[in-house]
Amino acid sequence: MILVLLMLLAAVAVGAWGQSYWYYSHAHSVGHSRRYAVYLLNGELLLEFARDYPQFIQINQAFCHGVDDPNWSPSMVGYSLSGHQRWHLAGFGWEIERRTLPTGEKPVNYYLALPLWFVTLLLIAPAVWMIVAGRRKRRRARAGLCPRCGYDLRASPDRCPECGLERQTAAFT
Repeated sequence: MILVLLMLLAAVAVGAWGQSYWYYSHAHSVGHSRRYAVYLLNGELLLEFARDYPQFIQINQAFCHGVDDPNWSPSMVGYSLSGHQRWHLAGFGWEIERRTLPTGEKPVNYYLALPLWFVTLLLIAPAVWMIVAGRRKRRRARAGLCPRCGYDLRASPDRCPECGLERQTAAFT
């Protein structure tokens, strides 16, 4: 069941990877002074967490100007950037954005960027490992070897002298 779920998620990641080059998509959740968002853009998965985030900025960004508007700038909603830290390399990256609002509030946005090829690899690697381990276990059982360590069990069919695994356990069947 886990193998099927991993393969399904990997297929979704591959689809999102390809789609991200043609269509910008995002989802977000806003709570009391918090904002969580996920963006897919140009082969990257961008995760955003914002704290001390006033409601009027969210409304202005989402409905008045929108993040897809190339003319949008922070000054349109009345704040200035007071601090900015950024690192980006080969699709991996992070960013911290500090703002100062006219009301004196100082919201902070945190971003984490991951390339979608890396996300796909993280999902496929355990699935491949599970397939290889299963094949190895079946091959060892057919050859009369211990499923755990691969020791030849023809001379000692009850217990593996190498690792101590008993034949009555479920691992031998």
